[in-house]
Amino acid sequence: MGSRVLRVSEATKASIERIAKERSTSQAEVVSLAIEELERVELLCEANEAYARLRADREKSAEFDAESNRWEVASAEDTRDL
Repeated sequence: MGSRVLRVSEATKASIERIAKERSTSQAEVVSLAIEELERVELLCEANEAYARLRADREKSAEFDAESNRWEVASAEDTRDL
């Protein structure tokens, strides 16, 4: 893995060092995990916002519910024979 210098505040550096020590891992791993978590949170926020927009539109919301119901019925029919 190549390395690069990343300039951060003293407080951030101290937090990275503390977390790495607590988890017995590298500082680079702490930064990687933090970025992955931030990306997950942002993805969930975007999904929640899209869902809220869908529910704010009565017509699209009704279409979504109808399609969801069709999938539930189809799924239940497929699993009856199991």
